[in-house]
Amino acid sequence: MTAVADMKNVSAAAAAINLTQPAVTKALAGLEKKLNCKLFDRMTDGMQPTESAGFLTARVRRALALLSSRKVSLNHMRALIELTEAGSYKLAQAHTGLAASTLHRSVNHLEALLEISLVRKIGNRVVLTEPGRKLYKRFKLAKAELETGIWEAQGAQGVMSGRIKVGAMPLSRAKILPQAIAGFYNAYPDVHVSVMEGSRAELYEHLLNGD
Repeated sequence: MTAVADMKNVSAAAAAINLTQPAVTKALAGLEKKLNCKLFDRMTDGMQPTESAGFLTARVRRALALLSSRKVSLNHMRALIELTEAGSYKLAQAHTGLAASTLHRSVNHLEALLEISLVRKIGNRVVLTEPGRKLYKRFKLAKAELETGIWEAQGAQGVMSGRIKVGAMPLSRAKILPQAIAGFYNAYPDVHVSVMEGSRAELYEHLLNGD
């Protein structure tokens, strides 16, 4: 999508990323259908990105900048995030519905791709190595960028949905935040707001992780 947005031409974009023109066209159509969102206006002189595409491509670029390699896939990201937060392949399987072997294969492939050790097993649990911990944080932030980009793209076409996650310290959560959320819901009833309460120290790590 970013290549088409840059070049405003499917053929040129396909050549730049080593794909066929039909493959790029099909991928764009599938993305627009999945998001229920028009990303490009098909003009006689090429492809013109819509406002929605502008929002989404900006977020995609930020997400890509957080990854260690352009070969990292969404499956790699999901496997490492789910494994980290579940603590074991078995619990990650129960949460995602994916086979433990599939998750294990994705993490192993990611380690081979980046040539670093990301996880180690301690008893029945899986913990991150230091490189794994750093990559997990980057994956979480990249995931947040992509999710936000989708909501912004849909919002540009009048579909106001998605989720806002707020970290609240003690002084704000008693009166200021409830009033703000109530007013916000009056304007945007389909947007879900979740609140994580705690001290600055408690919330800081969650902020860095994109939570």
